[in-house]
Amino acid sequence: MSVIVVNPAGGLNIRCGERFNKVDFDMPAPDPLDKLKDTLQSLLTKSDLSVIGRIIPRKIIPPVYFLLTLIIMLVLARYAPMSHLIYVPLRVFGGLLILTGFAITAGSAYSFKHAGTPIKPFELPSKLVTDGLYRYSRNPMYLGMIIMLVGTWITLGKLSPVTVIPVFFLIIQEGFIKYEEAFLEEKFGDAYLDYKNRVWRWAGWTIG
Repeated sequence: MSVIVVNPAGGLNIRCGERFNKVDFDMPAPDPLDKLKDTLQSLLTKSDLSVIGRIIPRKIIPPVYFLLTLIIMLVLARYAPMSHLIYVPLRVFGGLLILTGFAITAGSAYSFKHAGTPIKPFELPSKLVTDGLYRYSRNPMYLGMIIMLVGTWITLGKLSPVTVIPVFFLIIQEGFIKYEEAFLEEKFGDAYLDYKNRVWRWAGWTIG
């Protein structure tokens, strides 16, 4: 005789009777993490989130896009400057922006590390980070990268490098941020929606 026992913790046990050697066949319930991974995969293939986002390779992480943008800016400034716009006194301000952007990105990454949640995009987050610089921007790490690129352009003083910055902006917003937002809504529900209503995507916050 076989007895089917429903496990309250999830799953199904099938047990053979006492006259036979007892054998348990465990059929575990679906793992919530697996469900979240499936949800993420479905979000990454949704075309209505971003038409541009569909063609952006997300296997390349944002810091790599940042470094590629920086290299292209340096090459353009050297070989195709177009025009010399900014001179030495103002170029010092560019250096200050680079330091500011680096501090914002590094400080934001530390907030993730301190909270024990992954920094790499599309890894399953363990906590919704809303303190520190995340009180003023939902994406301070990306914001810091853009500030560093603007600072680099001012420091180089040439016209052509600035043309690359909007491309980086589109890659990050359309290929990463919009999909991350949809996933965080799925993962954290009302808590993320409340945060989203209070704090802007790039910079600023709502009072009251």
